[in-house]
Amino acid sequence: MQPLEYDIRHFPFSRYGAMVAVSRDLQKNELVFHDARAHDGQDRALRVIFSDRPIVPKDDEDLKEIPGIPFQSTGTPSRLFITAASGKAEIIISGDHRLRVQAEGLFLLLTPCRKDGSTAVMIDQKHVESICPSASRYARIDMEKGSMSLFGETTLRGGQYPAKRMTSVLIAPEDGVIDFQVQLAQSPALVDETIPAEESCRRAEEDWAAFLQKMPPVPEKYREYGEKAWFALWAAYVKAQPPYHDDTILMSKKFMSAVWSWDHCFNALAVGRNDPALGMNQLLCPFYLQQEDGALPDRFGPDSVLWACSKPPVHGWCRTKLRAWHEYDEQTLRTVYRHLEKWTDWWMTCRVYGPDSLPGYPRGCDSGLDNSTCFDKGDYIESADLSAYLALQMNCLSDIARKLNEPEAAAQWKQKSAALIDKMIARLWNGTRFVPRLCRTQEAIGDTESILLYLPLVLGDLLPAEIADKMIEEMKKHNLTAYGLASESPESPKYNPDGYWRGPIWAPTTYLIVDGLKRMGRTEDAKEIALRFCGMCTEKAHGFYENYDALTGIGLRTPGYTWTASAFLCMVWEFCM
Repeated sequence: MQPLEYDIRHFPFSRYGAMVAVSRDLQKNELVFHDARAHDGQDRALRVIFSDRPIVPKDDEDLKEIPGIPFQSTGTPSRLFITAASGKAEIIISGDHRLRVQAEGLFLLLTPCRKDGSTAVMIDQKHVESICPSASRYARIDMEKGSMSLFGETTLRGGQYPAKRMTSVLIAPEDGVIDFQVQLAQSPALVDETIPAEESCRRAEEDWAAFLQKMPPVPEKYREYGEKAWFALWAAYVKAQPPYHDDTILMSKKFMSAVWSWDHCFNALAVGRNDPALGMNQLLCPFYLQQEDGALPDRFGPDSVLWACSKPPVHGWCRTKLRAWHEYDEQTLRTVYRHLEKWTDWWMTCRVYGPDSLPGYPRGCDSGLDNSTCFDKGDYIESADLSAYLALQMNCLSDIARKLNEPEAAAQWKQKSAALIDKMIARLWNGTRFVPRLCRTQEAIGDTESILLYLPLVLGDLLPAEIADKMIEEMKKHNLTAYGLASESPESPKYNPDGYWRGPIWAPTTYLIVDGLKRMGRTEDAKEIALRFCGMCTEKAHGFYENYDALTGIGLRTPGYTWTASAFLCMVWEFCM
């Protein structure tokens, strides 16, 4: 088998356990060093520009205009190789919070991605320290070979924080060679010990080889991207630390470097396909933060835990799929049962907004489809997909209760599931589709062509056949493109090709739907959609993005996105073998 190589424009460079990563945007001749303790842009720590001569920026505006020289960037599990006309560089991860850069024939300019309130000082000719309070970040550059020059501009305003501050570090070669390390951490005390370069690379290669052995086989057609998808999961792991109870897969180590409380379910299914313990660890990761009333956080990471919002309850669906592959011991079953029972009861009590209402979503974020057109008339809606998830979760609880020899509880959950489906159909089915309603007025939301309308297909054979057939017909007519299921129909006046959940194709909705189609016996329809999605990832986008243009198949947001890699692998295993 060929050693893994990848384009870092499609996959951030990192490794298992590291809190640092390196990325490159498709159109730019520069790198970004990321600090995976933060997310949503706060992770962007340092911008790195390569040059064949010294660069001395005059001010912040001048810095924006510096293009850097063209270069090639190739990643492996242990090293990142940079090649340019005038020289070359190699970057390795020499500690969980540390990057090492060695270069020949190049100058490097490093500048903080955030300027607000950051300070920097040259301790001596070999050491520069920077502190950015707004990102809770300490950075340090330690020079082994080469020289450093610190350039900065500060404008003070009445003793307040600086109104403008620009600090850049020019690193010049010594005898044509540069060798330095960059530390990114919360404080100097958290900076880890340096691991020698060759030892660090050896450990990474061995660790990757061991993880690769856990991957279920894929057909030769998908071998290259199957391995790259598995690598995306491995490289996105961070080690157990608050608030991560176990080693945990982030969504990405670029921009989305945290965990959202439904994304992790798809990763659980990928790593849990062959390894029941890995799958259960990822499924349970938000439940260690579960509140007494049953609520889960929307998103969590070392920088913060976000409450008030939540994410859809696909956890019972996920556990049922894991159960199809593996048996779990009684202690694990009781743990899962306790968490899912509280989670289900929370939705059925804290998210019901009328005396005879279905559970509802307060905001688009709670549905997982943040800005779906279903929420254009207002927040607080009843949507059939939520009832479908909860019905599946109730069936999951019934199955666990039966395994625990609690037949009365098993029967009660089964009855609750059937009753919820009946109520969902009675309230929201209009003969053609499930129509969301505003909770407070019960006004139907008809001016939407969102994929949300078709997510109740996840019920599989629990959905009456005549309803399922009509939904599939409508979904294929309006939302199915050459590359998969658009989040908003391209025919819709609200369609936006890069509108987040208002047009692009997404992995989780695709997989939820094809899984439901498979369980209702519509295997050919499921396979057709899965093949289109998988082909888009490999042939058009060349990687696993947060979402994709529904008409061109090009990746749009956040490369190396793990739930996409996981959904891709699951669809290959289930439909492409």
